[in-house]
Amino acid sequence: MNGLKVTVITALMGLTLGVIAQEVATTQKTTTTQETANKTEVDPNDLLKGNGDFEQWRVIKTTIKLNEYYRNAMKNGWSFTTGEKENTVLIPNVFNQCCEFSPDKKGIIRKSDKFHTGKAALELEGGFYFNPDGGIPTKDSDVYNITFYVYGDKPNSPIVHATVSGNDKPTISIESHDVEDVEDGKWAKVTETLKVVGSGAKSISFRIHSNDLMLVDDLTITKQEK
Repeated sequence: MNGLKVTVITALMGLTLGVIAQEVATTQKTTTTQETANKTEVDPNDLLKGNGDFEQWRVIKTTIKLNEYYRNAMKNGWSFTTGEKENTVLIPNVFNQCCEFSPDKKGIIRKSDKFHTGKAALELEGGFYFNPDGGIPTKDSDVYNITFYVYGDKPNSPIVHATVSGNDKPTISIESHDVEDVEDGKWAKVTETLKVVGSGAKSISFRIHSNDLMLVDDLTITKQEK
């Protein structure tokens, strides 16, 4: 009789654990689905390879000689998000280098937990160039479409621009820059079109800049198909 009780209790315990495991798996699946639904899909043509969503940040140890650049930037007044470990800062994966680097040119490049989608956004004042280092191959008349979202008092302040390298001084033309008209406290969508001008154009390096402290999220840059 006792053996029967033990068997029944063991069976009930197994059934209970199975139900709990199923509930946990369902919860995890639901959470993952919700997070995925809340995140903007990565455009396969995005030149920033999805890093413009500002979800991925790398940890930089500022005491290493290789990272002396960041140490000098902070001495000149640039502000980055402090990492969990001592002498570390967080830098967005898309970051290459600050646009201005002198005592009278300061800036803010920080991680924000207020976002348009996902779990993080960029807090920006000043500007920086995007990866990859050395720019992206380009040519005359290439057109680039840019979209991103901004939050703050000066939605017209953040702008994506570019530097074109090559022969005969090629330039970039801002064909359009439009900011969605939204209520205060809402994220505004910004759309831009840039065009390469100059037969000697060889490479293009994109950068973002804001004269005012703003939040930026979900940035994409795509080359227009001809």
